[in-house]
Amino acid sequence: MQFKTNLINNALLGTGKKPLNVKEFPAELQESLHKVNQKEGDDEDRFLNAAALTFNYIRAGVQVAEASLPIDPVEDETRPYCSGKAVQIFRDLLQNNYPNLIWFWCKLCDQQNQIVQPQVLPEFFDWAASGRAAGKKKYLDLFKSVIGKRGEWLSNYNEDWKFVQKGGLLDDWETGTLHQRITYLKALRESDPEAALEKIQSIWKEENAAGRLELMVPLRVNLSETDLDFLTLLLKDRSAKVREEAIELLRRIPGSEIHQMYQEVLSLSIRLEQSIGGKSTVKIKLSIPDEKALFKTGIEDLSGKKSLNDEDHILAQLIAEVHPSFWENHFQLSKEEIVKQFASKGELRTFQAALGMAVSKYEEKEWALKILEQFPHPNISLLSLVEEEHRRKFAPKMINSNFMDELISALATDSLQEWDLRLCRKMMSQFVQRLYHFNKAFFESICMYLPEAIIRELEQFTPTKEWEKNHWGKLSSELQNLITIKEQIKQAFKI
Repeated sequence: MQFKTNLINNALLGTGKKPLNVKEFPAELQESLHKVNQKEGDDEDRFLNAAALTFNYIRAGVQVAEASLPIDPVEDETRPYCSGKAVQIFRDLLQNNYPNLIWFWCKLCDQQNQIVQPQVLPEFFDWAASGRAAGKKKYLDLFKSVIGKRGEWLSNYNEDWKFVQKGGLLDDWETGTLHQRITYLKALRESDPEAALEKIQSIWKEENAAGRLELMVPLRVNLSETDLDFLTLLLKDRSAKVREEAIELLRRIPGSEIHQMYQEVLSLSIRLEQSIGGKSTVKIKLSIPDEKALFKTGIEDLSGKKSLNDEDHILAQLIAEVHPSFWENHFQLSKEEIVKQFASKGELRTFQAALGMAVSKYEEKEWALKILEQFPHPNISLLSLVEEEHRRKFAPKMINSNFMDELISALATDSLQEWDLRLCRKMMSQFVQRLYHFNKAFFESICMYLPEAIIRELEQFTPTKEWEKNHWGKLSSELQNLITIKEQIKQAFKI
């Protein structure tokens, strides 16, 4: 199209140097261009009008490109859709950004063997892809259950949505970012720890110190003696932080040299002796064969508490690191008998919290229950290791305003069973003592566990100070609204 080139040249040179020549254009356009030239105005206006006319002429003859995009058919759904009422509530949750209530909604939807109605899927995926849920296993496992076949199909056509169905899987290991690889490795460590370790080793030398440190995070999942050789090599890494993390991980593996060194010190320092009358006595005297090697692993040699001397401080750290099964071999007693020793013997009472920390670290459920039953002030973290009925039994004894976050974390389980009303009353009494520590987001995270009956009792917890009254008034109103929404979700799913 020479006339198009001529038109562009006119524009580049200017109408003063190169006026528009109508004869250079196709015959179909010439009559219209003559009319344009006869209109009032300057040369520039006439040129622009002619250009607009010409480019419309060019476009009028162009056919739309045909693209053949293969679209796979959607499989038939195997689950029924949720109700219209449930969808409306769900949309409100997405718009108001209530992540925990969204999780609660999905949980009930899945429990009722239902799926999200298709018209809300794009809105649902956009919310999830915004970062509020991306990469969080708590959400992703549920999402895969409630999006249905259509959701899986739809997520293939938007890169931002693919994570919903992949749940952390990586399309291409070679081109994935470090963050994507770590998310993938965490998931792989759950199912195949050795394969994940091989992946980490394959790219280890490619990363700088910060990247290597991040690559160690997945190793905390299903940590075992299989990881020993690799972690031992990391003790010579150039980065001090990598070496420190390697020591921390080696501490957690009973077969490691560090763990065995801790056991040796405890074996020499704490002895259970049987007297002639059958009574047992505990002898405690710190004995460290190699102090330099021990303190090199991060064990502190000085106590920062007046109530705890340096020797007991060292022993407490070692007890907190060693697997609880050590005591069964060392004392030749059962779990229950060992817990009784720590509960009753004056010398061992000092180390009750340390033993509880070890039980929590290694997630020993039997030990946890026995400690909760026998220790006067057991570790709150142990609650998450026992069954629901035991949590309900021991939780009221642990309520303290300074440890409410830890208590809530232990009680907020996936069972969705509401907390006892008496327990909730005690909690509310503690909440009002630290009003500015507990905000709307906090109450949104626990509202699904609070019984509806607590709404009628919120007023009785009103503080006496005027400024606290106003703040509690706003918070209690928010809490009432959140619990009401929770009840509406239950009703929508007929629960």
